[in-house]
Amino acid sequence: RVFGSGTFLDSSRFRSEIAKKLNVLPSRVHAYILGEHGDASVVCTSCALVGGIHLSDLVSEETIKEAHRKTVTAAGQVIALKGYTNTAIGFAVGKIV
Repeated sequence: RVFGSGTFLDSSRFRSEIAKKLNVLPSRVHAYILGEHGDASVVCTSCALVGGIHLSDLVSEETIKEAHRKTVTAAGQVIALKGYTNTAIGFAVGKIV
C-alpha cells in the first residue's frame, strides 16, 4: 500500500483558501485536490461542498481557479521565505497516520 501526502496537503490548503473567501471555518469546506501534487493537480469541483451546498453555487469558476493557483504555489512561497516546508507536511502526515 502507498500513502501519498501531496494531495492531502494540497486539499487542506485549498479548503483554507475557499474558507477565507467565504468567511467560514475550513472544517465546513469539503473539497479535494486530485492527481499529482502541484501543477498537475485538479480540483474535484463536482464533489466540493461548503456546508452542504455545492461550491460552484457559492463562488465563480474564476474564484475556484484562483484558490487552486494559490494552493499550487503555496509550497514555493514557504520555501522562498524559510528554505524548507516541514510544518505543513508534518501536520499532513500526523493526520494521515
